[in-house]
Amino acid sequence: MQAALPKFELQKLYQYTGIGFQTISWIAYSILFISGMSIFISLYKMIQDHAFDLALMRMYGANNIQLIKIVSYEGFIIVSLSLFIGFFLSKAILLILFSFTDNLSLQYALRGILWKQLLQIITLIFCIIFLSIGFAIHPITKMNISNILSNEK
Repeated sequence: MQAALPKFELQKLYQYTGIGFQTISWIAYSILFISGMSIFISLYKMIQDHAFDLALMRMYGANNIQLIKIVSYEGFIIVSLSLFIGFFLSKAILLILFSFTDNLSLQYALRGILWKQLLQIITLIFCIIFLSIGFAIHPITKMNISNILSNEK
């Protein structure tokens, strides 16, 4: 049947494997969402732990924008480093795995992600990071400097 109607058979094959690809994509998006939540939690915890230091900076003349920049830079450095390390680590692991196979067509899977798709993924990651940072900096805008400094031991 495949020799007689290859287009029909390929469409059926893509239809069967499409469900698996969609499932893997949804799992990846949920992991991405959980990662964004974890970055939000870590930045929020950092702000809570360093509230005294941030209040001192505020007392010595730093404004809220400068404090927000400090938190934002920390979030972007964490995400950029993890994105860079994750991308190159995944490429290296795929290269090692495909080096054990003799099939050259499998080795072209390393080039499987198109730059347009990669740019969309990176854009989505940075949108999630903007949201995480936006929610994490809320305590900075509501910071009561005198209360924080008087309660520190």
